[in-house]
Amino acid sequence: MPRVWPEAGARHDFRPGTGEATPNCGSVHPDVVGRAGLSQPAAHGMQNIMLRRRAGTDAPYLHHRQHRDAPTADQGQTRGLSRRALFCRMQSMKRILLSLVAALAAVSFIDAASNEEGFVSIFDGKTFNGWKMANENQKTWRIEDGAMVTRGERCHVFYVGDEKPFKNFELKIDVMTEPGSNGGIYFHTRYQETGWPKQGFECQVNVSQGDWKKTGSLYDVVNLASTPAKDRQWWTQHITVKGNKVTVRIDGQIVLEYTEPKGAVAGTDFTRKLNEGTFALQAHDPKSVVHFKNIRVKRLD
Repeated sequence: MPRVWPEAGARHDFRPGTGEATPNCGSVHPDVVGRAGLSQPAAHGMQNIMLRRRAGTDAPYLHHRQHRDAPTADQGQTRGLSRRALFCRMQSMKRILLSLVAALAAVSFIDAASNEEGFVSIFDGKTFNGWKMANENQKTWRIEDGAMVTRGERCHVFYVGDEKPFKNFELKIDVMTEPGSNGGIYFHTRYQETGWPKQGFECQVNVSQGDWKKTGSLYDVVNLASTPAKDRQWWTQHITVKGNKVTVRIDGQIVLEYTEPKGAVAGTDFTRKLNEGTFALQAHDPKSVVHFKNIRVKRLD
């Protein structure tokens, strides 16, 4: 009669003298324990090894392990739900973080102005309200993370939020450039539909672009060959005009002082003469990426 191997995981007794095994839900046969001098737990372990060897395979043992270790349908469903719940939680945290970053960027301009006595913010960090673009390449300008950013062909944006012109003032703007970028900050200027603004002065923004006239220069009036400003780092460009004197600071460091001589005459193509007017920001060319934020002004008259 062929031997029939019992189900995996069952307990068995050996029939003395026959080598046969029979299923048993109780203890191992006392003859086996007595003859081998084994404790009952040890006899059970030997019994399982002998069963596997007689079969010539570990299949019953492996089947038992696989059956025991395989997750049930409920367990698999729980794991799937756990992964989905974790993913949803991570997405929710990401949305919250992005909202906080946007909120901080939007209110940073308020903090800059409120911490400086007498200064008023003229850019809300979210819209171009109070500003007017020239009538060319208007897609060049965009707002990113609370800053006006230039990405495209030449276009200037002018401040039109106050009808009273600015004569004596302090203007502070936080600026950052990408390598190879050129830009500018105009004062005593006026709105112009196209082209480079002809009225007023341009305070240069240029750290590493090919033009040798660097950040802080009064373009083609007093030119600086070097600047403490650095690409990809925010700096504050601070322009003060009082009477016939212009002072430019970068992060509090005076880089230029210009006193307009008596009898100065406005130029034909570009006036470059102290007078009064508004402010403008320059987008110079498609390779120039310049960020302007925290734009605030203090009248001195």
